[in-house]
Amino acid sequence: MGGFFLDSIFRLIAKSAKSEHRANDAATWLRVDGKTSRFTFVNEVGNRARPLLVYSYEIGGETFYGSATGSPIGLEQVNQVAQTVDGVGIVHVRYDPSDLGSSRLLNQDNPNIPFEIDHAAY
Repeated sequence: MGGFFLDSIFRLIAKSAKSEHRANDAATWLRVDGKTSRFTFVNEVGNRARPLLVYSYEIGGETFYGSATGSPIGLEQVNQVAQTVDGVGIVHVRYDPSDLGSSRLLNQDNPNIPFEIDHAAY
């Protein structure tokens, strides 16, 4: 039992480090305004739900789509988070200039997003 617990801890630490690395890389990418397309919750487990925000952005007349998942939140917060996100029409998207279809949303660029974006999900 102790081995399983330690394995879980190590996986969580590795996931956190990977998430931070991806966010740091994306912070150097170019930024463009995008639009929220859809917002929902997925992977409801027990009393937790994972937010999912789908967005679009345009570069050189071509439209690209991306999505951002968030760290799970309590079901009691779902309505409040959904109402807040519904009021966010414009998001600031970071995109990789060498791969225009590769993008990320960062909390530092989007302080109105009311959940912590989980970059490990990408």
